[in-house]
Amino acid sequence: MARPKKNTVDYFPHDCHPNKELEIFINKHGNEGYAFYYRLFELLGVTPDHRYDCNKSVNYQYLLTKTGVKEDSFEQLMISLVDLDIVDKELWKDKIIWVQSFVDSIAEVYARRTTDLPSIDSFCVENPGFRSRNPQSKLNYKEESVVKNSPHTNIPNWVAEIGKQYPRVDVNRSFLRYKTYCSEKGRPVNEDGFLLWVITDDEKDMNL
Repeated sequence: MARPKKNTVDYFPHDCHPNKELEIFINKHGNEGYAFYYRLFELLGVTPDHRYDCNKSVNYQYLLTKTGVKEDSFEQLMISLVDLDIVDKELWKDKIIWVQSFVDSIAEVYARRTTDLPSIDSFCVENPGFRSRNPQSKLNYKEESVVKNSPHTNIPNWVAEIGKQYPRVDVNRSFLRYKTYCSEKGRPVNEDGFLLWVITDDEKDMNL
């Protein structure tokens, strides 16, 4: 009798050099954010196909228990993870947690198996009504985002605050580029996303 294919993992890499998205997340949420991030990854590791469905009440309550956070904290943490593109934005609209960077980090484990590495595309094939692969849904989302981010002359106060952290960068110019990028991609303009943008500008010596 053939052994069942395994689509969970017993471990995942915990890098000693966190990426800048994680650094921003921890800087904003402190030790609670650090613990939540890695506890969430532990849960994703033991969840079949590494996608967690929060639609069922029991799953949602278990997620809060497993990560050790209250409901109000959870919502704020998830907003940041989505804004930083750590958690897939479109899947989260359907209350499903998918972290592509986590799946990528365990690719070597699946390379030694007969089971294919889970992917967002395979999920969408199994769930044809899923909104992120629904062209009409994408169009509506983009139109909504463009309206929310229509061009204006006002620059948020947090742009100047970020500028104090990165004095080499002309943050006003960076913000205009960032806002244009968000409008073209149908993404919301937010502080966490702009901070990541400025860090990249600083590293690449852009807008100096």
